[in-house]
Amino acid sequence: MTAAGVEFRDAVRAALLGIASQAEDLKKGRESSEVVLVAQLCEAFYWLTPNIPALHRKYPDMEVRLNASTQPITATAEKFDIAIQTSGRASGDHTRLFTLSDDIYPVCSPRYLASFGSTPLVLADLANLPLLHHVAVPQDWSTWNDWLLEFGIKAGGSKDKLFDSYPVMMQACVEGFGFALGWRRTTEKMLASGDLVRPFAESTHLPEALSVYKWRDANLRPAARQLLDWLKSSFGD
Repeated sequence: MTAAGVEFRDAVRAALLGIASQAEDLKKGRESSEVVLVAQLCEAFYWLTPNIPALHRKYPDMEVRLNASTQPITATAEKFDIAIQTSGRASGDHTRLFTLSDDIYPVCSPRYLASFGSTPLVLADLANLPLLHHVAVPQDWSTWNDWLLEFGIKAGGSKDKLFDSYPVMMQACVEGFGFALGWRRTTEKMLASGDLVRPFAESTHLPEALSVYKWRDANLRPAARQLLDWLKSSFGD
């Protein structure tokens, strides 16, 4: 190889090494700012996704990868930074960091409520009205039977409708199929928009409804700590 060829080869090699180094720096920077957040499907869809823009406004360099699942976090194979699920679900050796409260109350569509005319409904009427149930195995969250018994009411069940998907059940509620149990965090947007209404004042409060976890005993990266701070400041009691 001529001297000019050697010089050209070395110049190309140096340029390629520089590109590779910059690419690795970009990758590391992206990884350091990306946070993997695992959440149950209903919370991811109705609660977290609508609020992610507010998180980005506070931390514009943060990239949140929101992974939704219907399974407990023990079934999560990919490592996450932060996970949120209903308290009491299987969590394995993942570390619980804190809890978030929630409230449960009946909801229905305004059109469906109007179909009952001017006679006001009372809570006991629910025993004989169509109730929409989200059925899952195992049943890790409150059911209509649980909720009504808090007020001394036994559900009738003859007009009830069963769903294996919470989002499908909520859409059925919006369309006027009957009454559903709404969790405050997952229904607040639909209540604010007028898609749903609360026909009764009664509700139950769950002080530790949701649990927030980190991956086992892993050290939290700065971006994950920022996400935790946002969750506490925005949604903590």
